[in-house]
Amino acid sequence: MGVCPEYLPGYHTYEHMAAKFSTAWNAAVPAASGKDLFQIVEGIEKGEIKALYVMGSDPLHFMPERTRVMNALQKLELLVVQDLFLTETAKLATVVLPAATAAEKAGSFTSIDNRVQCFGRAVAPAGDARSDAEILTKLYTLVAPVTPIAPLAAEELHHEISALTGLYTETCDHDGCRMGRVKNRVAFSDKPAAFAVLAPRAVAAADAACPFSLTVGPVLHHNGTYTTWSENNLSVAGQCYVEINPADAATAGITAGTFVRISSAAGSVSLPARLSGTVQAGALFVPAHFRESQAGLLLKGAAGSVAVKLEKA
Repeated sequence: MGVCPEYLPGYHTYEHMAAKFSTAWNAAVPAASGKDLFQIVEGIEKGEIKALYVMGSDPLHFMPERTRVMNALQKLELLVVQDLFLTETAKLATVVLPAATAAEKAGSFTSIDNRVQCFGRAVAPAGDARSDAEILTKLYTLVAPVTPIAPLAAEELHHEISALTGLYTETCDHDGCRMGRVKNRVAFSDKPAAFAVLAPRAVAAADAACPFSLTVGPVLHHNGTYTTWSENNLSVAGQCYVEINPADAATAGITAGTFVRISSAAGSVSLPARLSGTVQAGALFVPAHFRESQAGLLLKGAAGSVAVKLEKA
């Protein structure tokens, strides 16, 4: 939907579009942008934020400085987690709201290449699970019983999305479907492309104590942490590892499959080694998806890479 702390839906700025959204929603929209993840943690630490609602996310897994995030979450007076699984964050929650899976609700997915894929509900939600829309609507009736709202049909929701975001059309490419599709936002020009040489980024001198550069990021076979609950995905990518250049491994006396310890200024973890020529000498790579790896212990701030030491476990 193009929603993030600094933008309204459709990547519209608060400065220029707050009035339009206020009118459409019949509610006052703040003129200033919201807090990002790190600012939320800072707000909790300062006592400015006492309650947090986490929806479909596991901050304890994916955020850097895991110990700091853990301490912040434990400081809250109220932590509500709405999710499909009992994640590490959900285990700390005051209240856990079980959400329905994609097979248990109707809607659409928008892929990264702007394709909208519509789907209907295949089965009823299991146990006490409910769709996200139903959970949010029922919570609203609890906090604002004087002004109840009726659940919106999917067509109404998509009409609002297309009208406010500017990213979607009113018609869909799927037969018999009234949901919208993403507009083509690619602009073409007959002018030749202009390229400029980029100056190389200044690289700090290698730290003798932490001579390796570790990157924590995604791999092809997983998406976030959800796919690590899937036996199919785990059959092709079943565990976390640290990818090491063979030359670096030989120098350190490390062989494939042996456990190594990776340490940064923030913490340390132990993982099995995978030797690969796809990583450069002096670089290490760890997949971000696996909960048991706790790779967030190594990171600091918003950076996805950090200087580390590598040694046999």
